[in-house]
Amino acid sequence: MSILEELDRDLLTATKTEDKFNRDTLRLVKSALHNEKIAQGQELSDPQTLSVITREIKKRKESAEAFRLAGRTEAAQTERLEAELLGKYLPPQLAEEELTAKVIKYLTDHPDQRQIGQVIGALTAEVQGRADIATLAKIVKEQLAPGQNLDEG
Repeated sequence: MSILEELDRDLLTATKTEDKFNRDTLRLVKSALHNEKIAQGQELSDPQTLSVITREIKKRKESAEAFRLAGRTEAAQTERLEAELLGKYLPPQLAEEELTAKVIKYLTDHPDQRQIGQVIGALTAEVQGRADIATLAKIVKEQLAPGQNLDEG
């Protein structure tokens, strides 16, 4: 079952059971997916769908933090719950150790690539939807730091 089919099924279930929170959250992500489909001019593939869902999760996490800093704990909690709900549509996330191992393997296999942006770009496609790109960037920077031994990790 594709991600879109799963979203549609869950939206229908939420609508039938009058689960307003899930229904409204899923409608918002379906709207974002529809807007992306229009922008792309074609049906979205699963990787493109994952990218949109990941972006929506990131928005909600950033909003939750902004609400928390503003003292609006109830709104922050709602945003966190929405991000958690959307997270179930992503594949299992890589542990930081697994991500570090992928970075080390890539750098070992491609010793000529030492530009942070090139390494992140090359690895992004491989970990799309399974790892936070900010975490990936942090690990790449650590591994490319002067004096870093790639055999560690």
